[in-house]
Amino acid sequence: MWLLLAQASLAAAAPTYLSCQWGEVSEGSRVELAIDEGNQRITIARPDYEVVVLPALFSPDEVRATERIGTETMTWTIGRTDLILKIGTSFSSTPRTRACEIKPTPAERAF
Repeated sequence: MWLLLAQASLAAAAPTYLSCQWGEVSEGSRVELAIDEGNQRITIARPDYEVVVLPALFSPDEVRATERIGTETMTWTIGRTDLILKIGTSFSSTPRTRACEIKPTPAERAF
């Protein structure tokens, strides 16, 4: 019974919205993330790219999703306490690190 209640509360939880640095800080471009633990997914909106929805793994410390781009992979890892985004790629051993901030939940839309 407890498990069913826990699953129901997870499914009802609203996504968390983050805005993270994307390009050079001086450019001011941002990547927007919607982290949906209830549905185990992340929606990523990057400047000049299509929006993607990826399955995600949620642990107490981080959220991780892997995106396949052709033959390469991009791994998105977000720290749940420090809000640091690490973007690793299969073609580089050094991940890019970006700071994020929580955004307010968007207003309810009429249509």
